[in-house]
Amino acid sequence: MSLVDYLVVFLVLGVVFAIAAVLLMRHIAAQRAQMERLKQDISQLHGSVSAIISGASGMDRRTGRLEQRQQEQLRRIEDMEEIRQTARPYDEAIRLVRQGASAQRLIEELGLTRSEADLLIMLHGAEGEDARH
Repeated sequence: MSLVDYLVVFLVLGVVFAIAAVLLMRHIAAQRAQMERLKQDISQLHGSVSAIISGASGMDRRTGRLEQRQQEQLRRIEDMEEIRQTARPYDEAIRLVRQGASAQRLIEELGLTRSEADLLIMLHGAEGEDARH
């Protein structure tokens, strides 16, 4: 090969390398731009995740307070039910006393003590009615 042939080969190789370098530089620039967009996306996602975690933490506190209130309400309902169950024999006893039932009948039928039966008769019996009016 002659010198001209070598020069042509080197010139062609130089052009090929120059084109390859330009293409590589463009590819690197595109990769850098994509990397920057991905960093921005990650940053936005990080902010979103932080907001979700913060919201979930607040929701957890609110849920805890609601559960506590629910437990308080359930205790109140149970207390009211217990009071209602306790008051039931007395309601029945008052009804029977107003119909003229004796202390012995209240003791036998409702399981009241002698003192409870006497007190109910005193308060709600015919004499108790007269004393209040």
